[in-house]
Amino acid sequence: MASKSRPTLRTIADHLGIHCATVSRALRGDTRITDAVRQQVNKAAEKLGYKRDSKLSELMKHLRSSKQRSFQGTLAWITNLDPADADMKAMIDQFLPPAQKRAEKLGYTLEATFNVKPNDAPKLARIFRARGIHGVWASIFWEVDYDEWKWDWKKFAFIHHGAEPKRRIVDVVDADDRQNIQHLYQSLAARGYQRIGVATTDHLEREALFELTAGRTRFAMQNPAHPAFEPCLIKALNAAGAAKIAKWIKKHKVDCIVSRWRGMTDLLKSIGYKVPTDIGLAYVTVRPDGGTQHHASGIDVNAAMIASTAIDTLISAVEHRRFGLPALPRQTLVPGRWHQGDTTR
Repeated sequence: MASKSRPTLRTIADHLGIHCATVSRALRGDTRITDAVRQQVNKAAEKLGYKRDSKLSELMKHLRSSKQRSFQGTLAWITNLDPADADMKAMIDQFLPPAQKRAEKLGYTLEATFNVKPNDAPKLARIFRARGIHGVWASIFWEVDYDEWKWDWKKFAFIHHGAEPKRRIVDVVDADDRQNIQHLYQSLAARGYQRIGVATTDHLEREALFELTAGRTRFAMQNPAHPAFEPCLIKALNAAGAAKIAKWIKKHKVDCIVSRWRGMTDLLKSIGYKVPTDIGLAYVTVRPDGGTQHHASGIDVNAAMIASTAIDTLISAVEHRRFGLPALPRQTLVPGRWHQGDTTR
């Protein structure tokens, strides 16, 4: 007696009187297929003895992911960066083009709104709702408190990137600052620096939750040959601040400075130090492809990867209709990489 042929997607489709593509999507859990149809397809598959071919499924998954999808919708990127400012424009150029490229590959367009302030939130939410935009990626780089935003959270999937929010109530995709800072100190030690110190403004370090200072202490505990010493946190970028840094360098025999403040090269020059001949200088964030700091040594946060990851996360949330504030906000961190500029040996 001949054995029955193995049931296929076509078998299920013919049994239910629906299209084969609908069966395939239903078995993959595609949200474009209603719950009722998905349940109907799964019951039929079980009844008919359908078994997935794992190798074929992986191949089809690869083929689907490797080709550009048809248009799915529009996403929004909102940021408090100002494209009229050269440094901010360089930051925009780091994140926006790769994000738009990734969105386009997945069938979406990404539109940008600049100079966004908290009180713009209600108007923007109304505009996005009217235009059928359900996914928003917010790159807010300073003073972010989403509790103050009058945003219609229930209508949107929302991803944050940038400064640490005062209270984390939304999903976050960002640079892995803790790992990046440790990588920064390790890279400097590998280049022969022994007396690595933190010098920046008190405001910048406080805003960043003292990450550079805490990271320096952590590095010293893991590397006893590089003992930590007090950071130099100045109040203002003036003559008094320069004098304080000069005194601090001499006291601790500093051979390399880690900073957040972009004007440190000029300040060191004003007190008689040449970079990197007399002293090294590195930043936790550099911009290898543009901006005034493209020549500096430090950590490249891998902006293109952050942008792509943010878009992937946002699209997943939109397509699975994960709207509103999450009960437990998720954080996805992207590691950076060392960039050898001309401010360190």
